[in-house]
Amino acid sequence: MYKVLLLEDDLTLQDMIVEYFIDNNYYIRYCSSDNEVLDLVTKEKFDIWIFDVKIPKGNGFELLKELRTLNFNTPTIFTTSLNDISDLEKGFNAGCNDYLKKPYNLKELLIRVNSLLKDNIKEEILNDGFKYDFSSNLLYKNNSLYPLSKKELKLLHLFITNKNKLITIEKIFEELWEYEEPSFLSLRAYIKNIRKILGKENILNKRSEGYIFVK
Repeated sequence: MYKVLLLEDDLTLQDMIVEYFIDNNYYIRYCSSDNEVLDLVTKEKFDIWIFDVKIPKGNGFELLKELRTLNFNTPTIFTTSLNDISDLEKGFNAGCNDYLKKPYNLKELLIRVNSLLKDNIKEEILNDGFKYDFSSNLLYKNNSLYPLSKKELKLLHLFITNKNKLITIEKIFEELWEYEEPSFLSLRAYIKNIRKILGKENILNKRSEGYIFVK
């Protein structure tokens, strides 16, 4: 489960973001001041930060600059009502990876978070010596290439990037077969092989709906 740190002083918006991300299977910590952020990042490791720029007795730009000088490289999204191009420039100069102007749709924020996470995660360590390399889309066991078909690799990638979420049969067919005629028989064989990697008990079959990789 990915860990998000949210800095937002608007408590109503803060509650909405927290609830939305929890509903989408994220672990999220939240705070309202730069001092709280500085305290939290020394105690916990987060996969991504979401920082408001205009905060009481502080400034998101300066906060991120300070964190970057302390060698924190966590991907960061600024959210702000500041719309001037010079503010956008300040944000990226401070070290942010993305910049979202208020008001925004929560789904858009989630899409941007997912995109950054996928760009910054290079590999996934699995059980029993397995390791999935995102840059090459290949699977290794004990640092040796593990043989899987192209469709099995696509299915593995789909599970790893959608942990704890229902992946519908339609989505799997679309991703694996594209313009080919899909095969339930082949899919069952692929699922059987992937279960050997991810753990039989970790891939749940929601009958007539799809599958969930529970982790």
